[in-house]
Amino acid sequence: MTSSPFNLVSIDQILSDVLVTVGDMDMKLMSKGWYISHIQQALEELSFDTFYSKLDSFEDLPSDLKLIPPKGMFNLIDAFGIMGDCDKIDFSTNIYYKKGLLVGNKGVGITARDNYRNVDDQFHVRRGHSSTTDIHTVSMQNGILHFSANCLAFDKIRLIYNGVMCNIGETPTVPTFFRQAVKDYVSEKGLEVKCAATVGTNEYNHWYRMLEKTTAEKNNPYEGSWVKAERRSKHMDLKEREDLSIYLQKLNY
Repeated sequence: MTSSPFNLVSIDQILSDVLVTVGDMDMKLMSKGWYISHIQQALEELSFDTFYSKLDSFEDLPSDLKLIPPKGMFNLIDAFGIMGDCDKIDFSTNIYYKKGLLVGNKGVGITARDNYRNVDDQFHVRRGHSSTTDIHTVSMQNGILHFSANCLAFDKIRLIYNGVMCNIGETPTVPTFFRQAVKDYVSEKGLEVKCAATVGTNEYNHWYRMLEKTTAEKNNPYEGSWVKAERRSKHMDLKEREDLSIYLQKLNY
């Protein structure tokens, strides 16, 4: 797919269609904040389903070696220890994932099934007489990143990860190839509220049919707007994906 990475639409452009579909042009049924919240939820769901948004951040490692991941991170891709800062990296090295690594409560010592102190363990062999100080490790436990003690030598930790797309505002932030999926997602949620508000009235059947139609258009497994959005995101040019990722990251600052 080839198109400008700045072919983005604003929330007002999304709302102009959604409000007509839901029959809430004056926003008396739901507030603008409600609609914005659901546009954000749609982008988050698309992020999870497509792994579309690749982000990075520079973090300070706390002395207890436990780092709370950046907001919105759901899939860690790479971790690097660096000397310097985000503007000037003097040195970097890989930090490898070690399954089951847990740091002590005060950042002193670790537990892991596979470690250098295993003696007479029939399944996890002892790996020498001392820890391997030149290998830096990290694991994720209960939503917290645990780092090996030698990572404290770094000035910063750089994380590369899949995350949810940026918090939306008045700036155009919805990629055009996600537009219909976002519209259908928000319209579906709005029509559910509309149906609940018109139960027992002559309007109910009309809005229920609208809800069924919108849901079918979104969820059709072959030509639905959601599966089309997933398909299109996977066929983006790599250059386009990277440039758009940078643009979206800037909106978070």
